[in-house]
Amino acid sequence: MKILCFDTALNKLYIALGEEDKVLYSKIIENENNNYASAKLVPSIVGILSKFSLTLKDINALGVNIGPGSFTGIRAALAISKVISSQLNIPLVGVNSFEILSLLKTKNKKTAVVIDARKNNAFISIFENDKCILEPEMVSCDDLNKLTQNTEIIADEKISNILNDALNYELHNFDLGEKLLKITYKKLLTEKDNKQFLSGNITPLYLQEPFISKPKSIMGGAKN
Repeated sequence: MKILCFDTALNKLYIALGEEDKVLYSKIIENENNNYASAKLVPSIVGILSKFSLTLKDINALGVNIGPGSFTGIRAALAISKVISSQLNIPLVGVNSFEILSLLKTKNKKTAVVIDARKNNAFISIFENDKCILEPEMVSCDDLNKLTQNTEIIADEKISNILNDALNYELHNFDLGEKLLKITYKKLLTEKDNKQFLSGNITPLYLQEPFISKPKSIMGGAKN
């Protein structure tokens, strides 16, 4: 079973091709000059398939990060993965950012994954023994110290400035595409309801409404 996975929800573009849960090839692409790495997703898919003399018809399943994270990145990855899944009639596995980042744990204890949500808010989920014990939710940053007591914390750079004991995943070149591949394969093996892998049943995990900037008036102010 050949599985293609990609993630444009987090701080970089992660893409991986695997034979079951064995990684055949993975690539990490940085955001450059404030441009979204998701713009490089389609060329990256074409490139990784060409490297192995494959086409999309050789892919048996897809895995995609459904968020939370970059709204633009989530929408781009979901749109592309849904088109491929529906046209080829192959399973599409949605994996959230918390599940992926939780695999970076280094200790055998509860793991809290925390992601900045702006405006003094954060997204959080907690895992124990590889099971989610606190479903993803948005909380105030003022509550993080209490919520993350006695846990190993994995967070982005902004949250790491608040929680000093956190592992800042953005400082490291972790291969999150590989983590996504392993979770995707595990879900394909263990989940009994295959309907959840239909492209129409995969929904983004935003946890909040997208931020929309108010357009600036050309004349420098709105008319009454």
